[in-house]
Amino acid sequence: MGPNERFKTMCRKLGWGDASGGLWFIGVEESGHWKANDGATIDRDYADGQPFHRDAPPIDPGGQVAGSGSAIHKKEAWIASPLMKRQVEPDVLGQTLLRPGGKVAHLNLRPLANQGADTLFPVWYAELFGFDPNHTAEYEEYLREYRYPLFEQARATYQPQAIVCLSKTAWPQFVQILRLTEVDGDASDPDFTAFPASRVVITTQPPWKASFTEAVAAKVAAKLASWGVSLP
Repeated sequence: MGPNERFKTMCRKLGWGDASGGLWFIGVEESGHWKANDGATIDRDYADGQPFHRDAPPIDPGGQVAGSGSAIHKKEAWIASPLMKRQVEPDVLGQTLLRPGGKVAHLNLRPLANQGADTLFPVWYAELFGFDPNHTAEYEEYLREYRYPLFEQARATYQPQAIVCLSKTAWPQFVQILRLTEVDGDASDPDFTAFPASRVVITTQPPWKASFTEAVAAKVAAKLASWGVSLP
């Protein structure tokens, strides 16, 4: 059994936001599971074959990005806010971070949530996507073939000013998809490794951890600013 056309189509969608000429954040994976009856929704929302969703993630009535990703967008806003020409409080920016004109995009390395040694995908993913993604090596092989090459293509097309990869837990994959040379990395700050020639930062901790503080975000923003990164 191999990945079906739905999974291959999903793999072509890298993320959300205004991807052209701005700042990219790349997370490790999606933050929520698909339900067993979500096939039609996936087919509809991913059918255009474009690398980025046209619309930002839905906003709930309280004004926050729906789902557990909202906390991550708040941390991303801590980094983006100091780089903006207009003054926007990070808590406000976190609600509108990926809207058109903001020049900020959020991508995910892996298209499915909770892939790892200690977590399992729902059993219905085998039917929904055509293969058992709990076979970790097989899943990673599919991503290397169908998804990872698209990051380099999208980067060449959209030309972001810089990229922030969120957590060293996926270091080998980030190095691969962004063509980084590890000896060029500057790890003098314990909270991140910077690759000035590639304009890439890989944070030490993932944004959902309490140790990813505003102070850490400020240091990342300062590094990006030193490279001339600027947002509208």
